[in-house]
Amino acid sequence: MSDRPQRNGEQDLATLWGFLLDIDCLDPLNEWADKFNLFDVLGVARTEIRHSNVLGRLLDPNENHGLGDAIIRSFLNYVATNGSDNVDVFDALLLDCHDFTVRREWRNIDILAVSASKKYVVCIENKIGTGEHDDQLNRYREIIEAQYPHHRHAFIYLSPSGAESSDPEHWVAMSYTDVLGIVQATRNKNRLLPNVELLINNYIETIRRDVVGDERLE
Repeated sequence: MSDRPQRNGEQDLATLWGFLLDIDCLDPLNEWADKFNLFDVLGVARTEIRHSNVLGRLLDPNENHGLGDAIIRSFLNYVATNGSDNVDVFDALLLDCHDFTVRREWRNIDILAVSASKKYVVCIENKIGTGEHDDQLNRYREIIEAQYPHHRHAFIYLSPSGAESSDPEHWVAMSYTDVLGIVQATRNKNRLLPNVELLINNYIETIRRDVVGDERLE
């Protein structure tokens, strides 16, 4: 009878024993393990609809986050510099976006931001852990074009990796790394209330760790 299982068990025990004696090797993880994160407490770190809720709030210039219209303007600038003919770069940089209103799940569209005075519509389809289905991007575009025929349209297909959509001619691909950069840059330029700063920092950490992947943690 072979003694291989017994030897393997002894090796595993020896490895575990050595690991426990060298428990200080876990100290670098304290940067993540010791932090309170609201999204972890709520169990929504990778829940698509919750990310859409947070993004919708941050995009809304009239919410009390203290960021004004910086996020929505940055999204428009991203669209302008990544292939959309409907949004001009200089226009996006100089545009006063304070009259944008943001709606969630209007006609099943994840995020819809509309400016009546500037004649702009920003439509965002958010995908985390799922893909397109039922020709939804074409349907959403047709709805927007019919509902807002005299507006300029910005269509964003948002995913963790920035994957190209089935309709790249109309939908600009955007990654959560891009979102992360926008939110971080905007946070750094503004002096925020402590509770707002905590929420945004928690959200940044959640994107880094659970959506795009933190290389240092991995």
